Amino acid sequence: MELMWHFTSQQRPLLFEVVLRSIVALLQFARPFAKRSTLFALLVGATVGCDQSGSEPKRTDPAQDEKSVSPETSVKPETSVKRATADSKTASTTPKPSTTRATQLSQIDTALQQGNFATAESKLTSMLSVDPTDPDALFRLGNLKLYQGDHETGMDLLGNVPVAHPELGLLALGVSADMAMKLEKYDLAEEKYRKILDRVPDAVPAIRQLAWLLNREGRRHAAVPLLQQLCRAGDVRQDELQALLSVPDALYSELPAGGDPENAARHYYPINAISDARWQFGKFQFAAAERTLATYLGRDGQASQDSVEVPADVEAFYGRILAAAQHSEKLVPWLIHANDAVKDQAEYWVAATIVLLEQRRFEEAVHAAGEALLRDPTDYRTYLRMNQALTALGKEQLAAKWMQRYFDVRRTVELSHKLSEAPIPKQETLEELSEILTKLDRELEAIMWKAIAVQRYNDGESPEKTREKITKLNQRRQQLVQTGTGFPTAEQRLCDMKLANFQSPTWREPTENQYTQKPAITISLAPKFANIADSVGLKHAFRVAAQPQPDRFSIYQQMGGGVAVIDYDLDGQFDLYFAQGNCDPPEFKSTVSNLLYRQQSGLLVDVTAVAEASDFGYTLGVTSGDWNQDGFADLAFANLHGTRLLINNGDGTFAESPIPMPRLSDGMLTSLAIADVTGDAIPELVQAVYADDPNLARKPLKDGGGQIEQLSPLSYKPSPNFVVRQGISDAKGASILTTTPSAASLGLVVANLDDSIGTEVFVANDVYPDHLLNFDTSGNATDSALLRGCALGGRGSRTGSMGIALDDFNLNGFADLHVTNFEDESNSLFLNQGSLFVERSVAFGIDQASEPLVGFGTQSLDYDNNRTRDFVIVNGRVERPNGTKKSFEQPAQIFANEGNRLIAKTNNDPSNYFGQAHLGRALAKLDFNRDGRSDLVVTHLETPSALLINQTKSVGNWCRFRLVGVQCERDAIGATIEISVQGNQYRQWVATGDGYMCRNENVITFGLGSVNNIDTVSIYWPDGSSQIFSNPPINADLLVLQNERGLFELP
Repeated sequence: MELMWHFTSQQRPLLFEVVLRSIVALLQFARPFAKRSTLFALLVGATVGCDQSGSEPKRTDPAQDEKSVSPETSVKPETSVKRATADSKTASTTPKPSTTRATQLSQIDTALQQGNFATAESKLTSMLSVDPTDPDALFRLGNLKLYQGDHETGMDLLGNVPVAHPELGLLALGVSADMAMKLEKYDLAEEKYRKILDRVPDAVPAIRQLAWLLNREGRRHAAVPLLQQLCRAGDVRQDELQALLSVPDALYSELPAGGDPENAARHYYPINAISDARWQFGKFQFAAAERTLATYLGRDGQASQDSVEVPADVEAFYGRILAAAQHSEKLVPWLIHANDAVKDQAEYWVAATIVLLEQRRFEEAVHAAGEALLRDPTDYRTYLRMNQALTALGKEQLAAKWMQRYFDVRRTVELSHKLSEAPIPKQETLEELSEILTKLDRELEAIMWKAIAVQRYNDGESPEKTREKITKLNQRRQQLVQTGTGFPTAEQRLCDMKLANFQSPTWREPTENQYTQKPAITISLAPKFANIADSVGLKHAFRVAAQPQPDRFSIYQQMGGGVAVIDYDLDGQFDLYFAQGNCDPPEFKSTVSNLLYRQQSGLLVDVTAVAEASDFGYTLGVTSGDWNQDGFADLAFANLHGTRLLINNGDGTFAESPIPMPRLSDGMLTSLAIADVTGDAIPELVQAVYADDPNLARKPLKDGGGQIEQLSPLSYKPSPNFVVRQGISDAKGASILTTTPSAASLGLVVANLDDSIGTEVFVANDVYPDHLLNFDTSGNATDSALLRGCALGGRGSRTGSMGIALDDFNLNGFADLHVTNFEDESNSLFLNQGSLFVERSVAFGIDQASEPLVGFGTQSLDYDNNRTRDFVIVNGRVERPNGTKKSFEQPAQIFANEGNRLIAKTNNDPSNYFGQAHLGRALAKLDFNRDGRSDLVVTHLETPSALLINQTKSVGNWCRFRLVGVQCERDAIGATIEISVQGNQYRQWVATGDGYMCRNENVITFGLGSVNNIDTVSIYWPDGSSQIFSNPPINADLLVLQNERGLFELP
């Protein structure tokens, strides 16, 4: 006999006949309890659906893999039932009804068989009026009500059948539980399923239903013990196995066609706010997830755990969301006041790990990460955090072990994606997954996956051979279950690391305003930037090859070329120097030079040849600076295999420097900067290197379907960066030092990032940890990025870092870093807390706006001069995405700073530059027309560069400073300027490198808003000296000479 709980209106007559026959059969025959349990289990076990799992929510095919997977010779529901009921207590025999009552029941059953439902209902109602607890009457009337469509009444009637009734109790409870699911009474359904398992702990169908419910609710960790129980029973489905691969991630499927869930097979579409939040969390929509779950929990924006009583796993998930949404002001109190049940959850310890890493409490972070992985060894993100903490503690060997574990666990998630995307799982995918799970000491899961492979792919072997393999797998399963070794032990989960060797976390209440920043002074105005390139004579376009190339870009072609802002003739007008590619391997000799434009009366004139500034190599990065300290800006640029330095002769021409520059025959040199990084008052040249690999010119493959291979930075040999020092060691007056470690370096910034004397170098690395380099007087570099919290993205992982914007975005007086990243990674916002950085892209709202885009150049500016620092990003993919809805070109973005948020703004101008998509690459800042508003110059791939003039309606005044060092280098890189306005202090930093293969104007501009007076301006020079000036003029360009008593206003 098979009983189905889920039914549609078309299925009701058949269902009712089956139920009726079941009733008659149950009452006519006294069967052993095992048989009755089998009947119940068949009824309970009728489930539907399919599963998906992965690093983010995956949509499922509802028709895939409805059968259970068992390493036994045959897979039948009865097998599971017998196993489930083997240990059940023997039930008492049903008391025989009296003759009169038996006659009544017989008449009712006859009426039901003949379709006389009104008569049957009348008699059943009469019986219940005499005895409201009559189980036979409750059971029949409940099923009749279900048939008639009165599900609520039917569920209630069945729910009143005593659970202890030996014939009908579990049967009625099972039907009632599933009807509660149908009526979306999920708490009630969970309660009923748990009652079943209280009486029959190994009832596989009930275990399956409850696990399915919990997974659909987003309570993934609560479902794990149930899914593991199915594995031990040898009765588990593919969707259930996949649900064990990455527990923190959501299982998700859409409603079936027509929106009727009853027409679907097994599905995982969300059913409440918890599952919605889990789905949002998996899509990295952390702020939305926090709002969703906080509303559900009735928190009203607070993190208190006293608002409503919720399961411990849900509370722990809320804490993890707070951590991901970067609400430290809520999270730390939440961690302190969590109860013991919550502290026993994996996601509580994940949240603790994130906070401890932010606070650079690495030993405690190791302990917290270990506690998390003890409870959930599938959380691949926590392996990265463990690696980060151990690396910061100098335990590189142990950190490497955890990193390998991360790669293995991450691979299981990738294979789960493949399984989800394929209508039929491939044999090699199943076999690789089984091998990795065995390596991870998850052998019981591995056996289940092997069973799938054997059943699906027997290579034409005989049925006897297949059964033999299945039998061996089942024997091994039984051994694992008997010895309790099917899942990893605590020692195995910790990679044999002793957790007791690392300090357990302790917490203290945060101080007032510890996590807050100053509010916005005023709401930002709508930006307006107009592209005037054509009208001023700018005709540059960066070409990736000698002939037009629409796609299949080599790695070096993807990066574009840079631009430097330079006043090379000291006429007070900013000029522009552009990189050019336009050539091919192996010679890389172009017929088109880099371009030097001189600004004359608001127009740009090509003076490249006249100024002897030509170069015909394949140029990427460009910079300017006073290398020889003669007061004239020199030029440096990175050709693909070597750096060139052109010295400004002071007469409008340049000459090649005799000092040897870095060269790599197989190298790919990118950004560069001229600055004193060793503290000797003499500038060095810092050269970033992406790779040193003979395969740089390799083009990506293109398959028959038009899909183009995505080139990976990890496919190329990384190289150390270089520093060229003047007048140190060799006869030609320079020495070339290397920095460590090697990485695929793109952007860099040189500035004072820690408020101490001297400069630091922040390097953006592609899929390697970013670097924060401090140089000693001998030129030796130390990387402190990991220790200070700016090496990894907000999700604790390496990112495709490219461009960098430096400024004080939260107005706390320290230099912050905005770093652009690859698509599907939000840009990073590292807020400087003095000695440490915290990543706050989610808290400031830039994560969702930046995640779909591939960010390159970025610059900070105050586009409307309202005293808050905004930023601009240029975007564009690195390869043409054939066969997808994604566009190759992407729009640039402007983010306005409104205090605790950075808001993407719409630009409205006649040229419509921001309304169009581009392949943006380098972005530099200048005031081209000297009106006090910051303008921008942009390079692209294969299309003309843009000059964007700021036409935003300014809210007020401004002041600009240019510094000239005397005791320090002339460009004063590493200096800090602080103005005091109406009791508030605002800081900016004299920097170079300027983010992505470019050089900005060498001046600092402060927007003042409606303020008409600056109280004081303080200059903190790189050598540690300082100067203070009172009441400087506003709306003016001011020159500051080190040690001079006054300011000089420039014309």
